[in-house]
Amino acid sequence: MRPTFPFKRLLMTTLLVLGLASGAQAQRTGDLSTEIGNPIGATQGQAVLNTLNRDVLFDRQGDNALDRPSAPKTETPDPTQSGDLGAGFIPGPSVFPQKLASTLTGTTVQQKQQAKTLFDQMLQLYDEQVASQDARLKNNVAGAMVYSTYVSYYILTGIELTEPQQEGLFNSLTRTLLSAPEFTLMDDATRQEMYEALVITASFALGAYSNGAEDFSQAYLAETMADGLMQTIYQHSADALEFTDQGVQVRSGSFM
Repeated sequence: MRPTFPFKRLLMTTLLVLGLASGAQAQRTGDLSTEIGNPIGATQGQAVLNTLNRDVLFDRQGDNALDRPSAPKTETPDPTQSGDLGAGFIPGPSVFPQKLASTLTGTTVQQKQQAKTLFDQMLQLYDEQVASQDARLKNNVAGAMVYSTYVSYYILTGIELTEPQQEGLFNSLTRTLLSAPEFTLMDDATRQEMYEALVITASFALGAYSNGAEDFSQAYLAETMADGLMQTIYQHSADALEFTDQGVQVRSGSFM
């Protein structure tokens, strides 16, 4: 039996942590959200996502119809049991927070260091939460993609993906990544950078969302970042997608 997916708890914990942050820190989080742009675009992961075989991801053969019967899915092996890393990687020292902080313009050395610390905290919070409930998701690119999807879909629609939907999506994304030579040939450091970029981007979108009740510009920013993540991963908007216990499909009438 699979562990419980931790993303609902992670979402609530992140919102709580951001809600308890000082007003200055919350404002700085919002300011940084406009400055970091698209972190994934600064990684080799963007090229992988651009070329993913979405026929595999959407389980389709030349059509977009949601009502086409799906073939039964086999569960993705648990790398913690089999020794197979799947879409995971052997982690090394975190490098992307420093890399991302160095790209910030109009900031002092001290402000860049503060930004790096914030990025590190986001990764630490994510890793601690997923490691405590489902070790498959830590240091796993597919897991970070599910987290990005969960957060983005919640921001854009107010709907939380169910645990069976998250499980189906994790398996589907894992199969899709492992069908892509561009991904399977990636070394651990490059996979780690992709993972960290996904987690930081989703966490920043969630941070902007937490400030959105009092600041319309933050709500708009959260939606913009969330839509950007959905387009980056799926090349479709949230309302064009249907998440099921088997994964994700494109609604009838929606096209690439």
